[in-house]
Amino acid sequence: MTGTNLVYDWNCWLWSQSLGGTAAVLPLPNPDCYDDAPVVNPVDGRLAFHNLNQNGDIRGLYVTTPDLSSKQKIPVINNPSWPAWSPDGHWLAFVDGNNANSAFSADNGNNLWVSRSDGSSLSQISGFSDGINRFPHGAIWGPDGDELVGAGTIFGTNGLWVIPLTPELDDCDGPPIRLPTKPGDAIDFAGSIAVAAAPGSIITTTQAPGLFIRETPDAVVVYWNTNFVGYALESDTNLTSRAWTQVNGPYFLSGPYFEHWEARDSLLSEKYFRLRSPGVFVLSQPPFLTIQLQTSDAVLSWPAQLSGFTLQSKSSLDPAVPWNDLLGPYPVNGVNFEYREPAASAYMHFFRLRGP
Repeated sequence: MTGTNLVYDWNCWLWSQSLGGTAAVLPLPNPDCYDDAPVVNPVDGRLAFHNLNQNGDIRGLYVTTPDLSSKQKIPVINNPSWPAWSPDGHWLAFVDGNNANSAFSADNGNNLWVSRSDGSSLSQISGFSDGINRFPHGAIWGPDGDELVGAGTIFGTNGLWVIPLTPELDDCDGPPIRLPTKPGDAIDFAGSIAVAAAPGSIITTTQAPGLFIRETPDAVVVYWNTNFVGYALESDTNLTSRAWTQVNGPYFLSGPYFEHWEARDSLLSEKYFRLRSPGVFVLSQPPFLTIQLQTSDAVLSWPAQLSGFTLQSKSSLDPAVPWNDLLGPYPVNGVNFEYREPAASAYMHFFRLRGP
């Protein structure tokens, strides 16, 4: 789970073992002898595993918390087995057909399914019913999270099959592709995928980017680390529709983060965000603050599309003199926020915009 441990099932428990050989039973509550096939979330360390107990109240698919202090049975299909985490740690692929009530076996998987790790957005990917074509042990994810790779039989032919997925991960996105393999015994498992690199290059791996949200008095800020250049922010107002659309910005650079701000007065009752890679986005410049004299007032203005900034002032540029917030709400005039101050007092002040 830390990159130096193996996780496996043996003798009625789930175990973690260091590469040096030290093994320990995982501290999950209420262990069951049918807790099998654990897989580790590549982002936060959660486990997913199946249970094929003959007791239907116990049988199912389980996901743990990152600290392994609790587990939860997720509501998907009857008799799910062989879970596999997507590269971004949000989705699970699994297979149906393994039924403990009729000759216990974990080798009779049939159709592939995909859902979020809480059981929502459940979609059936294959629809075999002839008893010949099937995926006995489920499938794993391709490195970009847009395809499944499984050992199974399609068109009556056993092999390693690639199943392209739609961007919404709710259906096949084209015909399956059989990978070339040497003749021999039937292939039972797809174990893992290593991405090829040019000769002499170094392969490095990293976690998927974390996406964060914070609030300011005037805006909600969605942000992620600048280590993940090329990811595009997407939003959706209804997770069941899976109608993700790219958020074109503006994005701002704030220290080690890319940021997107949405004004509080334009917030919807529900809105969801995710990062998708690869993507292309434009990094916007900070807003320009302008000052104009109008009769007896000094009018400060900046673009209204850039919500979340707070106007500040102070009477001296001496670092010891603190900046004071000139709190909104700021009225909008056309396409700009505006703040007015009598020209006589503004003459002796300095102004700036503070980001959220």
